[in-house]
Amino acid sequence: MSVFSRNRGQGYGNIYTPHAGSMIIQVQREHGLANRTLVLTPRQMKLLRWMTSRRMMVVGALVAVSWLWLVADQAQTVIERRTAPSAALERARLDSLERSLGELQRRYEQVSRMLGAQPTVPTPPLLTE
Repeated sequence: MSVFSRNRGQGYGNIYTPHAGSMIIQVQREHGLANRTLVLTPRQMKLLRWMTSRRMMVVGALVAVSWLWLVADQAQTVIERRTAPSAALERARLDSLERSLGELQRRYEQVSRMLGAQPTVPTPPLLTE
């Protein structure tokens, strides 16, 4: 028998081996003031093995990325809702200023014609959208 041989039925080498029985985890502070013992049953070990598998890590990463994308999208929607009224108010102010400016130009031209002023270069019409 070799020095390095082992019995494969014992399950040494893989901490998630289901047939190795319960796992006992002992946690202790450096100065020994507090300690705790955790006992994981074989069923809990299977669940831990499944949750730490590569496949579940990928699924977890995909869930996290999709969640972050949804949060960013929701934040963008909230920001748009908050800025929409101010944009509408600004458009209304611009429309009001444009009407006032048009009215002032008409009055200026009327007064100029009444006073007989020299015709000036005609003002280009306002660009309206």
